[in-house]
Amino acid sequence: MFQLQDPHKNKRKSISIAALRILIANVGGIVAQHSGWFPHWIGYALGFALVLLVEYWIPPRPPVTFHLWSLKVIFLGLYFVYGLWFLPHWISKWIWTPLAYGVPTFTLVTLLHWMPPLYPVPKNINIGSWVFFSFVVAIVYGTYMYI
Repeated sequence: MFQLQDPHKNKRKSISIAALRILIANVGGIVAQHSGWFPHWIGYALGFALVLLVEYWIPPRPPVTFHLWSLKVIFLGLYFVYGLWFLPHWISKWIWTPLAYGVPTFTLVTLLHWMPPLYPVPKNINIGSWVFFSFVVAIVYGTYMYI
């Protein structure tokens, strides 16, 4: 009648999923780097998106349909690739490179505050802290892309 549940079952799943994410994302990054199609971090992001699509089918499933889940993953992937690589690469021809990468990054990370997450989690971060975090990420990424 009553079933005893293993309290470490979900922890084991999360550890194995994290290992799968890291492994496939790194393989995607290595393939992208050696093929020359795009920067290694875009391959890393695409590998991570592939893992997120597979992760949906591993119980316990998120409380959304697979169609909505896959649309969210595809949108997030395009959001990051376009906002962190295509747009900055294009506008860096006209403005200073750190600014070309920093402004879209700041905008992208700031807008993530209002984007619904993949998993339903409560948000308890105020907008001021999020904007400061976005500013730091933009400075670091803009500087990194300049070097």
